[in-house]
Amino acid sequence: MAIPIYNPGVGVTQTVTEFTNQSSVSISHSYSYKPRIIIVDTDGNVIWGDILYLSHSISITFVTAISGTVYLS
Repeated sequence: MAIPIYNPGVGVTQTVTEFTNQSSVSISHSYSYKPRIIIVDTDGNVIWGDILYLSHSISITFVTAISGTVYLS
C-alpha cells in the first residue's frame, strides 16, 4: 500500500477536489499564482496528468479514466 506524501502544513490554504472515473478534471481557484498541484489516486499513489493552467482555473487530462483527489496549494 502506498502512503500519500502530501501534507500542506499548518496555515497553508489548499483546494481539494475529488473525482471519480474521469479522464479530465477542471478546477476553479482564487489563487493569484499558479498553484502547486498534487494528484493522488484512490490507492494513495501520486499520479501525473496533462495540466493546463488558465487564469483562475486548471484543467487536468489523463490518458484513461481514473479516480482520485487533486490538491492545490
